[in-house]
Amino acid sequence: MGISRKSGLPVGTIVPRGHVETSGGYLPCDGAPRLIASYPRLAAKWGTTYGGDGVTTFGVIDMRGESFRGLDQGRGVDVGRVLGVWQDGQMPSHSHGPGGQSTLGGVINGEGIPGSVAVSVRDIVPVVAAGGTTNASENRTRNMAVPFYVKT
Repeated sequence: MGISRKSGLPVGTIVPRGHVETSGGYLPCDGAPRLIASYPRLAAKWGTTYGGDGVTTFGVIDMRGESFRGLDQGRGVDVGRVLGVWQDGQMPSHSHGPGGQSTLGGVINGEGIPGSVAVSVRDIVPVVAAGGTTNASENRTRNMAVPFYVKT
């Protein structure tokens, strides 16, 4: 019932791959509308969550250039987000004061934030400078670009 006999993966499972190649039983997660008649099991599972008109077409999630984030599902960390909703990147307002103190949301060096450790900018800049960009237009972790596919 919705399980592939070849791979054992349930229909709708999204998988990263180490190559760019569509093979039987998988579609690229490219945001393109697909015909319901061509992929009835996937269309039944996803409906119009990722687009389509729900009559002749359904949408495939667009993972090009994106990262996954776990759905909150009642945990209370990311309240209000629902399945399939895209969220833009952001970085909290902060400043770097005298002596390398880092201020984030009015808190200096993480003081009073549970699980935080007081660190000065002097402590982290040499590490960042050795392996990354210190003056960038976005905040991101190290990552590896791979294509995502969905099991049909």
